[in-house]
Amino acid sequence: MRVLLDQGFPNPPGFKPAALDATVEYIPLVQFAPELAKVSTPDWMVILAAARGGFDALAVDDQELKDNELCLIALCYAPISLIAWTRGIDAVTGWAQLVAYAPKIAKRMAEAGPNIFLLPTVSLAKNNNYFKAEAQARKKAKAAGQTFPEMRAAAVRAMKAELAARRRPELGARLP
Repeated sequence: MRVLLDQGFPNPPGFKPAALDATVEYIPLVQFAPELAKVSTPDWMVILAAARGGFDALAVDDQELKDNELCLIALCYAPISLIAWTRGIDAVTGWAQLVAYAPKIAKRMAEAGPNIFLLPTVSLAKNNNYFKAEAQARKKAKAAGQTFPEMRAAAVRAMKAELAARRRPELGARLP
């Protein structure tokens, strides 16, 4: 499993997670796409870049991504999982839980495909700790008084406009 670590994810120097679990490769955003790490980059764009880069998951220390419409729609089109925490993390907790849950996340991904995983949890119970981005996006649209197709179309338009403005059309290859 390949996991992209978002810019805000702790990356202590000298820490070698492969020594604990060689089946998972963790790559910091700054190493994978320095041009995205140097400037403020929308999270949905990082999701699309991670998918294009062949990652299986994106790990973030951002509790809001699971409710961000653009991120949810990007996840609908990008075949990757999002790993986040229900509350902020420190470097030790983040890495300990990420390494500890990686085998369970990989198993759930093999069974059910990409999902949003919220850590920490005692178990990964369906509908509580992992769920489809589209199901979450549908709930969000309904709460906003929109249909899912309306919300999706608006999100795709916004993402395409931002990609065009940043001259990164290749990241939109998965968008309709």
